[in-house]
Amino acid sequence: MNTELDHPPATCAALFAREGLPPPPVPASLLAALHPVSDAAFATAGWSATTDVSQGCASWLAQPSQERAWAGFSGHGVRSTAVRWMVATPRCGLFVQRLWAQAHGEAAHSDVRVRGTFALAARVLAAADAVHAAGRWPADRRLAILDDDFGDELCWGWVPVGTTALPALTKSPGAYIEALMALEALGAPAAG
Repeated sequence: MNTELDHPPATCAALFAREGLPPPPVPASLLAALHPVSDAAFATAGWSATTDVSQGCASWLAQPSQERAWAGFSGHGVRSTAVRWMVATPRCGLFVQRLWAQAHGEAAHSDVRVRGTFALAARVLAAADAVHAAGRWPADRRLAILDDDFGDELCWGWVPVGTTALPALTKSPGAYIEALMALEALGAPAAG
């Protein structure tokens, strides 16, 4: 993480630009509600600087109508810094913690993985919005994606409405693509 700071960034987009990354895909309805919770993170009300992916997921399950977002960097050191990004809506919960290593020749690899994750997550959110707008969202379920480099997890699945504990999700390196295919089956436009 870039440590040459005169002052903390004023916006989430500026925080990510400082690291040479695009802004994470935060829904427009939540973007204006993001506020700094530390020098390296922005969040909506209800999530603090220390909210991690498991806590974010737990709050999504416990408070399904609460829309929230968290975007920033966490950790410290050469190999334990992460890009953390979470979005929780009544329909979808995406909880991502991606290694952000800038040493030992890993910078380019980390950059590509973060950019790819953001691009796929943006497509999932757009497809979910399209299904909802078409009135085809299943009333009895929500979509979850958990992508945590530190927990060695990449999984997705449908979560029954009213569930307060995360059920077993499908572990798959193609979780984002599989989620997109499931949304396309519900009527989202085909990704192109």
